[in-house]
Amino acid sequence: MTHAAGKLYLLHACGKRTDIIEDLIEDVALDALHSWEDTIEPITDAKRNYGKRLSLLGGIDVDFLTRASPDAIRKRVRETVAICSPVAVSVWDPAIQLPTTFRLTIIWLC
Repeated sequence: MTHAAGKLYLLHACGKRTDIIEDLIEDVALDALHSWEDTIEPITDAKRNYGKRLSLLGGIDVDFLTRASPDAIRKRVRETVAICSPVAVSVWDPAIQLPTTFRLTIIWLC
């Protein structure tokens, strides 16, 4: 239905999707998937596994962003961009919404 209407099918889905991701790509014809969590499947692994067939949205795990130092965040962002580029859709954001106490200024220093 989505493609018939000339739209892209983007999905946000938290949690482990290993058992259904091939169905989402092949049968559902998903164009992009949002939310990659380091403890389940880091976006760098997802890029290697699905990056030619699926656009990846998100990328830096929110738990890492809230606990890591600015230098560690810079390093992780650079490494992630190096592995995941080029991407079909370049949308970089935390895997999920950041807590209101998080200081976004450190992300922009990358």
